[in-house]
Amino acid sequence: MIRVALIAHLAEISGSGRALIRMAKGLNPDQFSVVLVVPSAGPLWDLARTEGVAVEIIPNPEVSMREVSFAKILKLVAQRLRYVLRLARFLKKWQINVVLVNSTASIFAGMAARLARKSLIWHVRELLERPDRATRFKMWLIERLSDAIFYASHASMELFQAPRVARRLVVRNYVEVERFRTATMSPEVATELGIAPKDIVITSNGVFPRKAPDLFLEAAAIVGKSTDLPLRFLLVGAPPAGLEDYYEQMRTRACELGIGERVVFAGLRKDMEAILARTDIFVSPSRNEAQPNIINEALAAGVPVVATDVGDCRRMLRDGEWGWVVPPENPQALAQALLEVLSDLEAARARAQKAQAAIIHEFSSPEFWKPVEDVMRELASAQKSSG
Repeated sequence: MIRVALIAHLAEISGSGRALIRMAKGLNPDQFSVVLVVPSAGPLWDLARTEGVAVEIIPNPEVSMREVSFAKILKLVAQRLRYVLRLARFLKKWQINVVLVNSTASIFAGMAARLARKSLIWHVRELLERPDRATRFKMWLIERLSDAIFYASHASMELFQAPRVARRLVVRNYVEVERFRTATMSPEVATELGIAPKDIVITSNGVFPRKAPDLFLEAAAIVGKSTDLPLRFLLVGAPPAGLEDYYEQMRTRACELGIGERVVFAGLRKDMEAILARTDIFVSPSRNEAQPNIINEALAAGVPVVATDVGDCRRMLRDGEWGWVVPPENPQALAQALLEVLSDLEAARARAQKAQAAIIHEFSSPEFWKPVEDVMRELASAQKSSG
């Protein structure tokens, strides 16, 4: 049995956190014993337990650096050192063979794995465009600490090639396709969200700057003025810590654009499959992405997708064969694509259903996790040979 520790850097539920839970459930239970390590109790801890995934807490509290002081820097260093030592002890105690660190933000988790002399896989989920000096140092360190690197997208791999690491591969986030293919929205949820049976629902997710909800709202305003169709714009997601003001700014912006009554700020949802089941068009207006999992989830639900040309989005939509790809930072182009979809929704749905069939086939394959398992077996075997 190969023992694997998956290290989450956030206690909140995010795309990367969900991906860890899917990996924990997807690896062959006859060959792999998996534990998810989280920095504190919270939504991800709760979700893991609900999904039947073994989960442990190794405290790694966040420290606000809005007001930098010598005392705060000392506190941060002390906390991170305690985290490294605690995590290293845990990895030794539980006889972990392979550690997977889930973000370039988790440098200290990688250090703990090395201190415990465990095989280390780094999962690079970020799109490291125009890295600053601190990020370049992290990239340098990750390349030297890692036994293998998984990338969330081809774009991530191209930007951070890490030639010193022999084992490198793109590992897409897994999608539970049947969950999205078969979901429905109950009348109660529709009423809660203010969605009428006649409404055409256009959905986006993520209410923070990188996800570009401001561009979504600007495009929505253009579309709203260009058609008399009964449109309802749905923005899903809660503000990350420290960005509560931005969330309120988006509410204000919707009113300023004259679409306040048409926009629903749905907050954090645990029923994204139901949201997509009632969605007529999904929009990913992001400024920066690696490979947004929500696009594959929308395709699995058979929903037409409009996305900006960032990261792997064009590749995911097969150069526009499966959806509509527009330039980033261009609400006019986004609005034009939405109007094109709205002009013939039935044709757009047929296009999405073609993508749905391919996505379901890909993610239903029993071979999906084989490349990941092969790397983990190789690393575990090498560790036993050297140990």
